[in-house]
Amino acid sequence: EELLEDSVELAVQTNSKLKGRITVPTQASKEEVEKLVRGHAELTTWTGGKPIRKVIVVPGRIVNLITA
Repeated sequence: EELLEDSVELAVQTNSKLKGRITVPTQASKEEVEKLVRGHAELTTWTGGKPIRKVIVVPGRIVNLITA
């Protein structure tokens, strides 16, 4: 019997540079992951206060925030 985890840790990048990590539910959709990242307390630190132009989510791996 395989043990499945109910959450997964994703790397958070800004413009392809590693900025931090976030734990999300394993079954979270791309939209849910984006919502969690946008609501995270570290968001302004990660983006340097710049507006987010695009969010790229690679399920189970990374979230890349593209800023202006």
